[in-house]
Amino acid sequence: HQRMQRVAVVYDGRGREFVPDDPVLEVLQRNDITLHHLRMTDIGIGPCTGCLKCWVQTPGECFQQDVMTKILKLRYTADMDVLVSPILFGCINNHLQKFFDRIIPSFLPYVLTKHGMGYHIRREGRCRALLTIGLLPEQPDIAAEAKSTFEAFTHCVGHHWTISAAVTLPHNADMMTIETAITRALATLGQMPEPASTHCRAMLRAIPLGPRLVGDAALGVCTPAKRVMLFSGAWLTRGTCKKILTVVQEIASNTVGAAGVETVYASEELPSLLAKAKTVDTIVFIFPLYVFTVPAPMVRFMEALLGDGPRPDLRVSAICYFGYHETEYNNIALSSVRIWARLLHASWLGCLGGSMASLRKPVTSWTPAFRQGLEHMLSCVLSGAGVPMKHSYAWAEHSSQWLYYTMLNVYFASRMGLCEALCIRQPSAVGPTPPRTLTCRSVCVFVRALKVVLLPMLLLLLLIGLATCVFVIVLIVKYAM
Repeated sequence: HQRMQRVAVVYDGRGREFVPDDPVLEVLQRNDITLHHLRMTDIGIGPCTGCLKCWVQTPGECFQQDVMTKILKLRYTADMDVLVSPILFGCINNHLQKFFDRIIPSFLPYVLTKHGMGYHIRREGRCRALLTIGLLPEQPDIAAEAKSTFEAFTHCVGHHWTISAAVTLPHNADMMTIETAITRALATLGQMPEPASTHCRAMLRAIPLGPRLVGDAALGVCTPAKRVMLFSGAWLTRGTCKKILTVVQEIASNTVGAAGVETVYASEELPSLLAKAKTVDTIVFIFPLYVFTVPAPMVRFMEALLGDGPRPDLRVSAICYFGYHETEYNNIALSSVRIWARLLHASWLGCLGGSMASLRKPVTSWTPAFRQGLEHMLSCVLSGAGVPMKHSYAWAEHSSQWLYYTMLNVYFASRMGLCEALCIRQPSAVGPTPPRTLTCRSVCVFVRALKVVLLPMLLLLLLIGLATCVFVIVLIVKYAM
C-alpha cells in the first residue's frame, strides 16, 4: 500500500473569491494536509503553444517565462496535486485547463506502455498523488454524463501520477456530503495501486459519441449546411493541425462553396469569435488533444458561447487527433464537446477521432482509407444527417503500436543531447538543478524507453548473422563438390 503524502497544492478553478470557511479546503485541512492554495482565475497563465521545446530544446522548462515557472517550482515541493473545478460539460474549465496544458515540462517525452496503453513518465521519481474534485452542473441528466467523462479523464491522467482519485459533487452539496466524498477519496489514495489500463480502456470505450439531433433533424428532416465555421482549437495552427485543416477546407468548400466556409482560430479575440459564431449554422472543431481533453483556448470559446444562451439552430461536430497510438484517448475530449452541444440545445452530428500515427507523412501520402473516412464524415455533417457511431473510428490506426512508439522515442532521443536523452536533467522549472551525473534511474528510464528499439535491432542482427552463415555454408558445400 502506498502511504499518502500530506503536502498538497490546490489548483482552484472556481470563480468566486476565497473565503476562510470554504468547505472543500476545510475538509482537506481536517485531514491533516498542508495546503498551498492557488486561485487559478486570478493567475494569468499564457496558453500552451504546443511547440514541445520543453521536451527537446530546454528539457523541463517552458520558453514562456511567466507565473507558470513559479507554480511548477511550488508543485515540485508538494506530494499531492488537488484540482477543484466546475465540470459544466465534462472537462475542467478554461482557467484550470491552461495550467494543465502547461504541465507538460514535468514529464519526459518518452512513451512507455502499460497493459497496452501508452503514457509518459514523470521527471521526478518520487510518489505523487492526484485528487480531482469536480462540481457537477445542475441538470441531472447532463450531470450523469459529465460525471462519467470527468472520471474517465481522471483515470487517464492518473497514469502519469502514482495514484489518483476523482470526487464529483452536486452543485448544491452540503457540508456532510462534501466531507464524506473527499474523506473517502483520500482514504482510497492511501490504498489504491497504479490504475489498471485495461479498466481505463473499457471506461473510454463506454463513453457515448453518437449523434444527438434536436428540432427537425430529430424527426428525420435533414437540412444541408449553408454557413460553416471551421474552428481550429490549437493556439498555433501548424504541423498536423494545419494539414487536417487544409483538407477539411477543401472538402467543405467543394460541398458548401467557398463563400459558405469560414475558418477561425482559437488565438483570435473572443468578441470576434463570438460574433462570427452567430452567423453560422454549423461548427466543426478541429483540434489536438491536450492532456487528454480539449485545449484551453477552445474551452474559453465554448464557455463564452454557452453564456450567450441556447442555439437550437446550431449543429456541432468535431475532429480530434492525438500523439498516442490508442484512438480511445480522444473520447474524453469528444464527449466534452458533445455535452457542450447538449447544454447549448444544439444538434451534435458526431465526430472523428484518431491517432497522429497515421499522419507522420505528407498530405499526398495519406492512405485512401483516411481520406475517404474524412470525406464520409464531413458529407454526413454538412448534409445534417449525422455521423453513424461506427464511423467515429474510421481514423483508427492499424499499424504496429510498438513500431510507432519505437520511432517516436527514437525521434525525441535524436532531438536531444546525450545528457538530456539519458534523462540527466538540465536546470529547469520543475525543481532544483540536479548534478549532471549518470544516475541509475536515468539509465533505467532511457533503456525502458528504447527497449523496443534495442530488441528488434538485436533480432535483426541475429537474423543477418544466421543468413550470412547459411550463405557461406552453402557456398562451401557447392564448391567442395
